[in-house]
Amino acid sequence: MIEDFLITMKSNRAEIIEFLQQEFPQSLEKCEIDAVTPMGACLTYRVGESELRPGGTISGPTMMTAADLALYVAILG
Repeated sequence: MIEDFLITMKSNRAEIIEFLQQEFPQSLEKCEIDAVTPMGACLTYRVGESELRPGGTISGPTMMTAADLALYVAILG
């Protein structure tokens, strides 16, 4: 399945969501793909209390998780 999907060079938002639901369902637990464009992607990542550091800042691992998924979606798109 992954090979077939990656061969399709360009994918739209719905196709990427379907792929992620099948292959990486955990990636969509806290994230919503808002848009996929020819040059990028826009995602919303829901941050909970467990991902906050003292002072209310978002933890580094949480930011890297969001950035990693955003770049992966942009590349797939």
